[in-house]
Amino acid sequence: MRKARAAASKPRARAKPRAKPSPVSLVSGGSSPSAGTASLAADLSFLCPSSSPVAKPRTRTSPLAASPAFAAPAGMSTVGDLRSLAASHLDSLKRRLDALHGASDSEGAHGHVQQKLCEPRQNNNSGRSQESFVTVRLPGGIRRMKNLEELCHVDVSKNTDVLAEITQLLQLRKLGVVIHGKKFSLVVLFQQIDILHSCLRSLSIQINQQSTREQINPNTAVIPASVSPPKLLESLNISGTVGRLSNWIKEHGTLTKVTLRNTLLEEHDIHILGGLKVLQYLRLRNDSYKEGELSFRKENFQSLKSLVVEGTIIISISFEDGAAPKLERIVWSFTSMQSLSGIQHLQKLKELELNGSGDLDPVRQAIKEHPNHPMLKT
Repeated sequence: MRKARAAASKPRARAKPRAKPSPVSLVSGGSSPSAGTASLAADLSFLCPSSSPVAKPRTRTSPLAASPAFAAPAGMSTVGDLRSLAASHLDSLKRRLDALHGASDSEGAHGHVQQKLCEPRQNNNSGRSQESFVTVRLPGGIRRMKNLEELCHVDVSKNTDVLAEITQLLQLRKLGVVIHGKKFSLVVLFQQIDILHSCLRSLSIQINQQSTREQINPNTAVIPASVSPPKLLESLNISGTVGRLSNWIKEHGTLTKVTLRNTLLEEHDIHILGGLKVLQYLRLRNDSYKEGELSFRKENFQSLKSLVVEGTIIISISFEDGAAPKLERIVWSFTSMQSLSGIQHLQKLKELELNGSGDLDPVRQAIKEHPNHPMLKT
């Protein structure tokens, strides 16, 4: 009885007030038993990186964890200050996480499509460049990437359905396709390219086959007369023999860059190229021209600024008076040079680079007498 009375007479201990949950725990749906500034700062450790390690569950490493945007200002000590910091950055954190997840999903699904592949490698010994790159085989559903603007080195040899899907990408500005073998029909290829006439600015076609006329099937390797190049096309790169190529681009109004390789053009094709009014850069790579002498006629190539010629076939280059009046730079790589004439007619010439063996004395004399005194590199 005395013990019971003694127990009853003792005052009851006051219940400890519950700690208020931190703003981070409210967002995450959990609660924090911590109270005071120190414990709340620990809850906000993901916002305020500290030098002292804090035990936490394993999570994926994120670039946001080390972002200086979430560091607490120096001198912050009150609970109110920390709550204000959390409230000001939670929205920013959510936006960054959403952007990060969106980028991750996009790269996971289509990252290989955006892959940048090898550029042509220059062989300094021979003065001849050789292309070396890996082709890309597209997955199904590429047509759903409506905002895609660049698509390069795509192998379309074995699946013409891929071409049909590519033509639905109406934002496509740059397209590069690769064809293996002689059986693929260029008629189909250029008919599909014609669908992109309103958006395509750059086109590259690589045909991997021997560049001899005897191996060309006239029914499959000729551009149909009924199709025309994209009206906004600015850059064209063709590697491989393509029939009616010069007629296809004849009188095109926006083409400024042309690179050709293994096309085996003839003299009348060069004359057609010379009629392109805004053509500024012309690169005639290996076996692009089948004749030994390359002549630039009067009133041709009126906008040309840069000329690159290479290979073993061309041994002579000549410029008539009035040809290429704006030409500033010439690079010629050869195994044997017979002559380079008409330099005195190129009033804008600034640089001449010759790579190969031959008698350069006449060229040096012409450079010495040139009114613009261009630089000669050998």
